[in-house]
Order: sequence, then C-alpha cells, then structure tokens
Amino acid sequence: MTALRSYTVLVAEILKQLYPKLVDLHNYTKCSAMRNKLDNWRTLNRKVFGRLNIFLDEEMMADLASGSNGMIEVVLYELMARYSLENKPNYQHDGQDFNT
Repeated sequence: MTALRSYTVLVAEILKQLYPKLVDLHNYTKCSAMRNKLDNWRTLNRKVFGRLNIFLDEEMMADLASGSNGMIEVVLYELMARYSLENKPNYQHDGQDFNT
C-alpha cells in the first residue's frame, strides 16, 4: 500500500508554512497515478528545492513518487536541517558571538 501514498502535497504545505513566498500550492495536485506524483516531485524540485539549494535526482524523485520506504524521511530530515541552520538563533553577549 505504500505506493498509494503521495507526500508531495503535504511537503508543499509544510514548505508553504516555512517559506511562504517560495511555494504556490496550486502547482501540486493530490493524485494517485505514478506519473502525476512524479510530475509533482519534479515541480517541487525545480520551483522550491532549487531555491533552497536542495537537489533531488531523477532516481530519488522516482523513489519518492513510488513511496519507497524511508525516502520521505530523508527529504524531511534535509528540510529540517536546512530550516534549522537558516533560523539558528544568534547568541551574543557584550559583543561576544557564542555561535563560533
């Protein structure tokens, strides 16, 4: 049953919350056909991930579209890491930078 799951729309919705200016949700349709799922991942890769310096190759997008075990976790972890780095609090006290 994993092949029936499509996470592209959910990932796009998460990204819309994190990066509202980068994501247009109307570009991603809920679907069950493998070809449409792959098209959604290609669109997300081209329009959003590229701007975040995250690049998925064709094989990874095909694995995501087919619902291969563990693939969505890889993408979600990368997004979490990227967002955490970009939004890391800057701790300074009396001119000292405690981030270095």
